[in-house]
Amino acid sequence: MSGEAEEVRRISVTNRQRFRPIQCRAVEQAGEAILNQLGLEFQLGVELVGIRAMARANSQFLGHSGSTDVITFDYGSTPQRLQGDLLISVPDAWRQADEFETTGESELLRYLIHGILHLQGFDDQTPPERRRMKLRENQLMRRHEDLSRAFLSNARSGRIGGRK
Repeated sequence: MSGEAEEVRRISVTNRQRFRPIQCRAVEQAGEAILNQLGLEFQLGVELVGIRAMARANSQFLGHSGSTDVITFDYGSTPQRLQGDLLISVPDAWRQADEFETTGESELLRYLIHGILHLQGFDDQTPPERRRMKLRENQLMRRHEDLSRAFLSNARSGRIGGRK
């Protein structure tokens, strides 16, 4: 053994919502493509949830009422290695898609990117931080938007609530 740390590149997506049948492997592949393009090592868990589960998590962990699009849990990320979990609300993605005249799959990809950026150290608490984060988010969306097309393709309703 050379004494060097082993490179880690692992993402796991779990679907715990019934709003839309999501192809978890496609979400994993999108996350891997984005993170590999960024040149990062990663251990990332993504849980797709419904409105009630997201509202409970939002209240429990952030002290906010109601649902939200994505909550990021950082477990000691560094600039070179991201370690964390993302909680993503699928119904919120489709609601926002209607509002912004896009697709639910595209919004779901945006939430995945948004969470990854939070793990990279981006923040959106102030207007300048929000602008910087949105700029990077939009760059990654343009580069990877085609990946979201597979999020619903071949998804089987019998697999909702479990992994793939």
